Amino acid sequence: MKRISTIIIAILILSCSYSLNAQFSKDTKIVSAGLSLGLYGKYFHDYADVNLNRVLTPPINLQFEKGISESSGLGELSSMITAGVFIGFQKQRYYKDVNTNMVTYEVYKNYNYFWGGVVGTLHAVQMINDNTTIEIDAEKLDIYASVKCGVVFENYNSNYLNDPTDIDVQMGTINEKDTKTFFYIGPVLGARYYFTDKFAFFGEIGRSNLSYMTIGASMKL
Repeated sequence: MKRISTIIIAILILSCSYSLNAQFSKDTKIVSAGLSLGLYGKYFHDYADVNLNRVLTPPINLQFEKGISESSGLGELSSMITAGVFIGFQKQRYYKDVNTNMVTYEVYKNYNYFWGGVVGTLHAVQMINDNTTIEIDAEKLDIYASVKCGVVFENYNSNYLNDPTDIDVQMGTINEKDTKTFFYIGPVLGARYYFTDKFAFFGEIGRSNLSYMTIGASMKL
């Protein structure tokens, strides 16, 4: 992750050093929907030691970005930047059937995650074309670095504490609940390939959407 952050900082520094042709305008609007792969850190729970089955939905996220005005004070750099908002959801369920005293019942632990925040994106294709011998078709390929800043809400509930054979679990009288809030800032590197004038596939790596990798589709409005 430190390497990704270093790359993003380097792109930002280089972008301020060159004269750029317009790539995005204040009228640019992009909507993206994606699925993330895998989970990291505190969002990954492992109950294999107590043999709980696991059912996970992939982190689902939606994002809206818009170009910024040339009067923003960023000068020619404004033609490379979009800013926007994002939201997401992910559900985790851990469970198993327990048989005791000739009674079969289910024990479970559920986690629901909701998140949202703001994103700023630097689109680097024009900078690459202007300052290297590489010629990338900006109408087809969008290479970018983003920084996401957001809040993650964790909602947890379970019908048992330490002992799944406890009589209170059998009687259904335990209802453990907890809510936590996490703040994060995540660097992201990504690319979009436009297979039509408006529609694109994208892939991202970085610390966002509870995961290190996200894939999905984008549309220009």
